[in-house]
Amino acid sequence: MTESVFKSSSAEVLDAWEANVQSWASYDAACKALADEFPNHRVLEAESSHTKFVLGLTGDETPGDLWRKENRAGVEFWTPLRRSKAGKALAERLGGIRFTRAKLPGMGQTIIVDGVMVTCGVSVHAGVVYAHWNRPADVVQGKGRVNRMMWDECLLSEFHLAREAAGLVPA
Repeated sequence: MTESVFKSSSAEVLDAWEANVQSWASYDAACKALADEFPNHRVLEAESSHTKFVLGLTGDETPGDLWRKENRAGVEFWTPLRRSKAGKALAERLGGIRFTRAKLPGMGQTIIVDGVMVTCGVSVHAGVVYAHWNRPADVVQGKGRVNRMMWDECLLSEFHLAREAAGLVPA
């Protein structure tokens, strides 16, 4: 088997997941507020490991005097011009719009297997948190990433049935 799933109904794990959901909602609201403030532009986001953040805005016309055009890896976007106090404040505001997925108690976020960093997918259905890895359970556990007092290995069929019951995939 090349994949594995662990489940937990621990209150500590569920609380940590709820904190992630609330943090994501705050991030999403901040991105929406920025998009509403600059309706002729799109918010440009980037990701790094378990963190998502705002790089700037995309669009043909300048969003205002506090912006400059930047080009990274062939992607042009507007970023705050930090030459004034207002520009520095705008850069600080954008820098504060970020979401970092918090660690779930007893479950590692990543493992290194054959030089490749692997992360688990996480979902919640009916009060149970599932951590889905694309590596066998013995590999995940062998890296010391699973606290078996908080997490139980579960069958893939149970995981997929839970996803179907939650309406996340067609039955």
